Amino acid sequence: YEVLLIKRMSCNEMLREEDAPKSVCYPRRHSRLIYGFSAPRYAANTFIRMRKYYLSLAAIAAIPAIIWTCFSVSATSEDKYLASDIGEFAVKARDGIGEEELNKIINKELSDIEGISFVRAGAYFDSAKIYTHMLSDGSHFINKDYTPFLTSTYADNTITLCYPDKALESALGYAVSGVTKGTVKIISPANNTNYNFGGEDKIYLAVSKLDGSIRTVTDPSALIAEEIKEEWSYVELKVASQSRVNPQVLTKDGYVNVNGTYFLLNKDDFETITALSVERGEQRVDIKDVKYTTTLDDKASFTLTIPRSLIKDEIVAGDRVDIGGRFYVDIKLTVPPKYEGREPSTYTRSYSANFTYTYVNSVTYTANDIILNVSPCETATLEATIGISKGKYIAFGTPPIASNEEVYCPATAGDCLELTNGSVVISSLDIKVHTGCSLTAAEAGTHAIISGKCINDTDDLYLLENIYADSSFVIACNDPTTRATLGVDGVKLTKSGTAVLVLPSFALHNYKLSVGDRVRFAVTVDDVADRSEDSTTAQGSYDTLSSQLLLNKYEYVSCQLIDVIYSDSVSKPHVFVSTGDYTAIINKEAPYVNFTIYLRNDIDSTKYGEIRKDVGYWASGKNYKPVTSSTGEYLQFLLRKNANYSTLISLISILIPFIVPFIWYYPMTTLHERRKTEFKVLDAMGKRRKQLRATFAIEGALVSASAFITVILATWPAMFVFKTVCKLCSLPLEFEYANLTLPVLLTAAALSAVCAAASFALSFVITAPKHRRKIHFRRKKYGNS
Repeated sequence: YEVLLIKRMSCNEMLREEDAPKSVCYPRRHSRLIYGFSAPRYAANTFIRMRKYYLSLAAIAAIPAIIWTCFSVSATSEDKYLASDIGEFAVKARDGIGEEELNKIINKELSDIEGISFVRAGAYFDSAKIYTHMLSDGSHFINKDYTPFLTSTYADNTITLCYPDKALESALGYAVSGVTKGTVKIISPANNTNYNFGGEDKIYLAVSKLDGSIRTVTDPSALIAEEIKEEWSYVELKVASQSRVNPQVLTKDGYVNVNGTYFLLNKDDFETITALSVERGEQRVDIKDVKYTTTLDDKASFTLTIPRSLIKDEIVAGDRVDIGGRFYVDIKLTVPPKYEGREPSTYTRSYSANFTYTYVNSVTYTANDIILNVSPCETATLEATIGISKGKYIAFGTPPIASNEEVYCPATAGDCLELTNGSVVISSLDIKVHTGCSLTAAEAGTHAIISGKCINDTDDLYLLENIYADSSFVIACNDPTTRATLGVDGVKLTKSGTAVLVLPSFALHNYKLSVGDRVRFAVTVDDVADRSEDSTTAQGSYDTLSSQLLLNKYEYVSCQLIDVIYSDSVSKPHVFVSTGDYTAIINKEAPYVNFTIYLRNDIDSTKYGEIRKDVGYWASGKNYKPVTSSTGEYLQFLLRKNANYSTLISLISILIPFIVPFIWYYPMTTLHERRKTEFKVLDAMGKRRKQLRATFAIEGALVSASAFITVILATWPAMFVFKTVCKLCSLPLEFEYANLTLPVLLTAAALSAVCAAASFALSFVITAPKHRRKIHFRRKKYGNS
């Protein structure tokens, strides 16, 4: 290619091309030649003017030298592979084994089998392959393209969590049916549009860490911002229904008092999330221990006096008391006239009804007693024709209706109700007090994670946009065996709740973590031993991680970084944690799940069969049921040993360097042939042959140096390409960067440099003028001519 370029151009065309501003540089930059001719100045100037040609030629000539280097490294790697032991048997322990058990296996049980050289066990896993991830603040990640977060998802601790018991039903005056486990029913006022849930939506409630401790909340958003930094496990709940009810209305079944949004949970879910037992809500008291007033007041209520020693838990207004009995009351309904000037209509009735429960209006605590003011939760019907309505419905309790309180019935407005004193007779043998099981999420020390599309008002909620997740790291147990296996000995021992981050020195990574930062690691939900070892693409990892975050089923292990180390031994970030934290993250009883049994490289196929039987017999007698399988390394070892790839590669690589002299010689000869005019000009200028030789010797040295540097700089990228091709094409070749030695690298660079220098010198000798042309000047008698 270079020869063709030179042959197509004349010397003048070459000079014009080299002087073009867009090609090389402006001629004025080489104006230092006006200071006088010297061999170094002229050689350097020429090399700069011809640098495109020389550097491209150096790059082409470096290819064979670099290929020879790669082949030499590969041959050395292959020899070391054939001289190393063979990792033939992979063992997986279902629940994992501890370090003491592992040492027993290595030093006693398997050491007796002849042919086994050693057992290697490392407690580490690629996080993407075991469905775990790291959560941290967004400022700790460099590139968020493959670092998903819960988009438009909010944390809310202002919601009211309820168990649909009798007390709640009495307080709301609304029939609340049971809720199945794993679901939630939502009741809210019709005019409250903060939440907009559908049948397929889900919420995630954090399991309380405070054992139901009630807290006073002054700033919900600040509280949730602090809570979300801690570690939680989440209960996933599917929204079964969302009912919108008109608040503060009188219905045929009673007075509805739904003035807030209630999240109704199943008994098991409520107890798991709030750490409060719903069973404590029912307390029995014998009727003989209770005093009560037999006379109803004008609110149709009466009092129960119960000794404090009989009631364990606090009772509050809105709770429910189950009793059996009958009450009597006179009711009077005054209806405004339909037309002005007429007298209002009055309807009266003596009402008598059986009651099975009452509504607690108020609670008074004395030194020895608890005084409950209760009202029967009953509905009275007055038969009267008012407008187009025949039935008039009056409710007692839920909440208590005071005398002269306005109530609203069909086709009327401003109906007046008056209650006269009546009496009550209690006939049940005992009283059951139902205390309500409802409290806000903040009071229970928990919070809900809700999708933004289900929320219309997010003012007091916490947007989770700064919490990101990443799964592009290796989680490792910080024990001596693992550190030695990974080649990282500088990791300090860590205690529970701490971690050490090891970052690769030469590769890109996505972390801006430093000492003191806190991160959380998800406890994996899959069986580690059954996870596929196939690597996933970056986009596939992102999709998997996104789906994990949306599930929110994870418990998290929180760790603080105590050290950040940079190492050449790791190719991706490693996080070392304590043994306890590691086993929690991989969800196993002990850290060592996988280990490999290595065989000596000198065993034959007959001996291999005997070892295989011995290993199978050993595994069958263990209570932790280890699963053994062949990695196929022994068969591959035999094939590669018989094929003798190392010798073949070495023979091929020997021939490659012979190409380098030809690559340099022919372009150099052609170039010097085109520069004969330049030689003549220099000769005409009176430059001696010694000066010409010095000039072109320096220029040749610069070309040789460029060849040497090109090989040095291009070797590492070329080795990366070589190893990638071997991996993509599944070539049975070993290739380790560590096997590149300095003598091999310098030999390749020197080979290209020597060929460049020799070719330059030889072509100059062939094309340079053989002698200097002499010019004679004659002196005339009358002066010079």
